[in-house]
Amino acid sequence: MPSPDRGGASYRTVLTLPHARNLFAAAMLARLCYGPLGLPLLLALRYVSWS
Repeated sequence: MPSPDRGGASYRTVLTLPHARNLFAAAMLARLCYGPLGLPLLLALRYVSWS
């Protein structure tokens, strides 16, 4: 089994590929909702425990 290359392509090199910027932007936009997820979850669990 071949070992992976160390220090492969940089972000700059990858983002110069066709359609890579659009895909990267869509992926970042899709992951944006994970950041603020903790606070509403914590508040919901706290509300359930008080009821």
